[in-house]
Amino acid sequence: MAKAKETGAAGMIDPEQGMLDAWRDLQSSGMGSLAAFAAAAAREWGAIGSEAIAFLTRRLEDDLTTQQKLLHAASPEEFRHIQAEFVQRAMDQYAEETGRMLEIGDRLLHAAARTTEG
Repeated sequence: MAKAKETGAAGMIDPEQGMLDAWRDLQSSGMGSLAAFAAAAAREWGAIGSEAIAFLTRRLEDDLTTQQKLLHAASPEEFRHIQAEFVQRAMDQYAEETGRMLEIGDRLLHAAARTTEG
């Protein structure tokens, strides 16, 4: 058990207390929960990054494919049809991606809640 801490005018821990005692005090005051949350948060932020890159890759591929189709359109009607399909597909994909990101964000919030529960 750590001995009682003496603090100076700035409210800092007495340097003679020792690093191990200071670390134990931090852990008992919630630092352990913070470490658990940090691990979960890092995992979910990684998932957000991976998902964003995968989504952008899919979107760029679709953009390039659509651009090629537009360049080869035989009539203004075909051009308009390709463009309309592209806009609808993009809206659908962005809506799906928003759902995926919300799921990841929900996991992140649940991880935070679990670390505060005990």
